[in-house]
Amino acid sequence: MLSGLSTKGYNACPICMDSTPSDRFGNKICYCSYRKWLPADHPYRRQGEKFCEKFGTNELGEAPSRPSGTDILRQQEKVEYVYGKSKAPPKKRQRGQTDDNDVQDEIVFGTKRSIFFDLVYWEHNLLRHNLDVMHIEKNVSENLLGTLLSMDKSRDNRDDREALEAWRIKTHLWLSADHNGNEYMPPASYSMSREEKERFLNVLQKLKVPDGYGSNLSSCVNMKQRKLINLKSHDNHVLMQDILPVALRSSNDTKVIDLLARLSSFFKKLCSTSIDPDDLYGLQDGIVLTLCQLEMEFLPSFFTIMVHLLIHLVEEVKLGGPVQYRWMYPIERYLSHLKSHVTNKAQPEGSIAEGYLLEETIRFCSRYLQGVKTIFNMPKRMDDDISNSDEYLFNSGGRVIGKEVSICLDGQSLKQAHRYVLLHSDEIKGDLDEFLTEKRQMNLEISVAESDESKWIINEFGGWLRNKVRFIDATTEDGKLRKALAGGLHSYGRKFKGYIINGYKFLSTDRDCRLLTQNSGVMVEADGVAYYGKVMDIYELNYYGDYKVVLFRCDWVDIRRGVRTYPNSGVCVNFSKLMHTGRLLQDDPFVFSSQAKQVFYIEDEIQKGSR
Repeated sequence: MLSGLSTKGYNACPICMDSTPSDRFGNKICYCSYRKWLPADHPYRRQGEKFCEKFGTNELGEAPSRPSGTDILRQQEKVEYVYGKSKAPPKKRQRGQTDDNDVQDEIVFGTKRSIFFDLVYWEHNLLRHNLDVMHIEKNVSENLLGTLLSMDKSRDNRDDREALEAWRIKTHLWLSADHNGNEYMPPASYSMSREEKERFLNVLQKLKVPDGYGSNLSSCVNMKQRKLINLKSHDNHVLMQDILPVALRSSNDTKVIDLLARLSSFFKKLCSTSIDPDDLYGLQDGIVLTLCQLEMEFLPSFFTIMVHLLIHLVEEVKLGGPVQYRWMYPIERYLSHLKSHVTNKAQPEGSIAEGYLLEETIRFCSRYLQGVKTIFNMPKRMDDDISNSDEYLFNSGGRVIGKEVSICLDGQSLKQAHRYVLLHSDEIKGDLDEFLTEKRQMNLEISVAESDESKWIINEFGGWLRNKVRFIDATTEDGKLRKALAGGLHSYGRKFKGYIINGYKFLSTDRDCRLLTQNSGVMVEADGVAYYGKVMDIYELNYYGDYKVVLFRCDWVDIRRGVRTYPNSGVCVNFSKLMHTGRLLQDDPFVFSSQAKQVFYIEDEIQKGSR
């Protein structure tokens, strides 16, 4: 660090500094006391026996305040720093021992004065030390996974259980002896049995995610040793925000699932591309309460300095804005790109310099090249721009993936597709209202059942519309469109295996099942209701050459019988309970390609058939 601040020890927090709530727990230093951030009258403050507080004491203290730049500058000016390498290694001293260089009257943070204080404004800058959300999220995820799966980085072992006795807390987790006199660790609320671990890892092993969403997590699963290996920072990112709470809920009944789901929701909201400043106050209150409740379930050793830093992340968003502009992902990616220039491992710096110079030269010269793909005009991987997008209705034009097949649609599917287009066309909405009004008057009924109106639309609206638009002026764009829509779809069209639109890559299920990724999941919102399904077929149909429309034929889950929503941990859908089969004329299996949003499904190991 530029200021020489320590990232370990009793005062490891760069925000709390000398007020960092820390204590020694066995041979580790833990950071608890999150009740300080609760309101003064909160009941948790007087329930010390339930929390990771030494001897179960109540918490009456206040949360530490963020130090000002003036205070830090005044402290760091007392530090004498000698630049360069030290000639003699410092002598190791015992805990609590002092030497001649220690300042006895006041604690000084940092081994040197930060060079940024040479800037006139730095003393008054509110966000001098930026916390990296990428590494915080990675370490919190490793803490959780290591503890849940009893991996090497577990924060629950025999030494930690012995330390509980020294602190006189959580007596139900103290080491106990069985009827044979052998010591064992009583299971905690977060403990997973062997079968639960295998189910959880089996969920991750079968997991398929959309193209470009993340890496292949199944390669990180070691079923033999029941652990996860070789997880990168981005793997922990997607696990923590989306997959972990769903995978836990679909594999076991651990009591802390709701807590972990709230922690996952916190990271997801914190890392969103845009955030309402008014929502930050509720987000801060939520993470304080979540950390307090985690303190009631986990051991003090779980609360490392990275877990403690969660308490400060919302305040940093208030000062610095969304985390995308402040975390390490872009820097790490660029460093990885620079490392790719290394061809001579004996001289890595020279290789990087030569590679960077060559890249800059090519980039400069490419500005003067015409008719070739360069870094300035190369389309994105999921680019869906097409030259004839005006020919497609409802912005359904996109980029085709794979081979196309000419098809002749059966009469029933053609009617279903045509009906869907008519019911969602703004140009026909006035005609539809007029048709329904006429039918109500003919039946001498002011209010008609919705099922009766659906039958009228299915059986009679198409013919009624053709008769009405027969004599309209087709020279105008509106008249031409209405006449084309009334004429109906051509039975011949094209069928695709894949389609890219709105930045999403969609594949039909028969193509998707052979891949390691999952791109057939689809979700459509209508009237505030979310419908979940799978893309079965992708059709491009046309109104006799004038206009085209791309439609997805999907299997839709019944929202009443097959959908169940869990707070903060996704939606459970059951594909054995479909809304319809698409075989009846009144079924509605089609949606526009532009309406589709991509989702992916995780197999439920407890309730087979659910995702």
